[in-house]
Amino acid sequence: GGDGGMQHRRQRQMCRRDRMSMTRCIVKKANMSYSFWVRGVATSVYVKNRCRHASLTEGTPYEALHGRKPDVSNLRVFGCKAYVYVQKEFRKKLDSRAECGMFVGYNENCQGYLVLLPLDEGGYKRVRTRSVTFDETAFFFAKTGSSEENVVVSLDGEDTEVEEPAVESTTVTRENDLSEVFT
Repeated sequence: GGDGGMQHRRQRQMCRRDRMSMTRCIVKKANMSYSFWVRGVATSVYVKNRCRHASLTEGTPYEALHGRKPDVSNLRVFGCKAYVYVQKEFRKKLDSRAECGMFVGYNENCQGYLVLLPLDEGGYKRVRTRSVTFDETAFFFAKTGSSEENVVVSLDGEDTEVEEPAVESTTVTRENDLSEVFT
C-alpha cells in the first residue's frame, strides 16, 4: 500500500538528480556558463529519451511513446561550433557562406537544430535550422591557458555549403535575456 508512493517519489527524485547531473556535465564540458542550463536540461532530456531505461522491459522511452526505434544519427555534441548557412539574398559576393555559432539543442517540432549566433553588439540570435555543419571537435567557448573564464573564440568560421535555408530566428541583446531565447 503506502510503500508504493514513497518508492515512486524516490524514483522521480533519482531521475531528476540523474538529469541534472547530465546537464551539469554537458554544460561544464562545453565551457558554458550556467545561464545555458535551460538548454542543457532540454538536450539532456532529448538524449535520455533515446537511451535504454531500466524501468522499461525493452527499448527506450521514445520507443514506448512512438512505437518505433529513435533515429540517433542527428545527435551532436552540446556547445560545439556550428556553422549555419547564410542564404544568398542575405550576403554579398565575398561574404562568408556560413556564420559560426554554438549548438544548443534540438528543434522538437520538426527536424533541425537550435544554434545561437553571436551578434556584433553583444548577445545572441537563436536560429532553428537544418542547414548547419558541426565541428564536434571544437567548443564555441574555449578555456584560455590559465584562466577559468569562458572566452568566445574565432567567430569567422570557414566557408561551408549546406542545402536548406534557416527556418526561424530570434534576436537577444544581453546574456541576461537568454531565458527569452530558450522559451
